[in-house]
Amino acid sequence: MLVLRVRPLSPIALLAAALLLATTLAAQDAASARTFLESAFQLYKNGGKGVDTQSHRYYHSSLEALLTADEKAVRDKGTDIPFGRGADMFCDCQEWEGFWVFKMDLSVQTRHAEAVVSFSVYAPEHRRNTEARTYKYILVPERGNWRIYDIVYLSDSDPVKSLRENLSQEIKAYSHEPAQ
Repeated sequence: MLVLRVRPLSPIALLAAALLLATTLAAQDAASARTFLESAFQLYKNGGKGVDTQSHRYYHSSLEALLTADEKAVRDKGTDIPFGRGADMFCDCQEWEGFWVFKMDLSVQTRHAEAVVSFSVYAPEHRRNTEARTYKYILVPERGNWRIYDIVYLSDSDPVKSLRENLSQEIKAYSHEPAQ
């Protein structure tokens, strides 16, 4: 006859399991998604540095991998500035005075959140009425926290509006171009 012995879990194992569960759930509600985005907005305050394109705090690892592949494709051809490094991707801008949010509509689904944000990077006294930008930030949980999976530039006239699509297209274009 086979006898199985079951050992009780140690308090440390129980604590570790509880912390892991709590970390996984941290990126599951609208309040945490809003807080995550607002922390990014604050990086632009008073002409601050903005969201660093190599920030593990804000960008999903798969988006960082696309950025790295884009840089490599451009560097290997010896041409241009990579799409993701030519401007700040979060606001699609090269200069800013701050970050003024006019409206944010946020929805959280089972495995992702979407925030449609209308904003300006110019102070009210320096802004024209047409300078509002509207972007959709698609967030997914990674390592227990929200990360930006994609940015869809809704107010741009460019037919390719997704950051991921732009990066993928540039990588593909450079892979078919002869080296200089």
